[in-house]
Amino acid sequence: LREKMEKETLKRSYSMEVDFIEKCADQGKCNKILQYLHDNPRSSPALVTLALENIGNSLSLAHGIFESPNSSREDQKLNDNWGNILTIAVMTNHAADSTVQLAALRAIWSIVALNSQYAAEFAFRGNGLVVLDTTMKRYRHEKQIQEYGAGIASCLSSDKNQAMLLLCSCNGTMVERLVDALYFNSCSALKALFRLLVASQQSEMSPDNLIGAIGNCTNQRGGGDILSNATDTIFGVIYDCPKHTGVQIWGCRLLSALFSDERLLTSSVTESQHNSISALISNVLDHLEVILSSENPRA
Repeated sequence: LREKMEKETLKRSYSMEVDFIEKCADQGKCNKILQYLHDNPRSSPALVTLALENIGNSLSLAHGIFESPNSSREDQKLNDNWGNILTIAVMTNHAADSTVQLAALRAIWSIVALNSQYAAEFAFRGNGLVVLDTTMKRYRHEKQIQEYGAGIASCLSSDKNQAMLLLCSCNGTMVERLVDALYFNSCSALKALFRLLVASQQSEMSPDNLIGAIGNCTNQRGGGDILSNATDTIFGVIYDCPKHTGVQIWGCRLLSALFSDERLLTSSVTESQHNSISALISNVLDHLEVILSSENPRA
């Protein structure tokens, strides 16, 4: 009888927590959901995942993206500790649960994509970048985790200072994570790598370091020189996704940035290789015209 009563108590408690989370989401009260995650870091993975999945909806309500009679403008600003809550209280405490990791990355992506201030907070406060790097490395064979992680990196790298921080954090291993994501034909990874490369070219950092990192990552899987390996990886993604407009666009942009340094072209690429690359880019751009002129382009 006692065991039965305990089960009923747990069931009621679980139901109350679910109701609380869903009510907060319906009212656009994202900070209350974050506070729940902070106060209950070792809640069941199911409850943590539910809370995380409702963060995006509650933010959309608070910012007026979706209409809600119950949301208020005071709910628009996240508390300053949101990054640490999602990375330390949630991701670190549930590091072995891929479902929680996926939901957390999706929540972070929705936050940093919504507001550049949130992106800066995530980049410069706490250990968010370290946790991001660790999670992408641990789950390198999980397609959605790689895509969401690359999406976060893409948002962060839209700002030059954040891009340079991303390049230098974790001993520069974020490039390796993004190259891993390319094996899933990640459009976000292409976008992030392009932004990181452009930021490095605009700073005092030699772009050769980033290009070398891409090439070295690829070189672990086969022979060839660094530049050829880097371009082969990008070409592979472009060829594998002929109908994905985003992949075509960001792939071409990354190739263009990759070969914008004349010193690199002169020292590393033969004339025949350069002609092949020019022909490929021309073909891709012709293909883009067809896609963009169709009635239902896929971005």
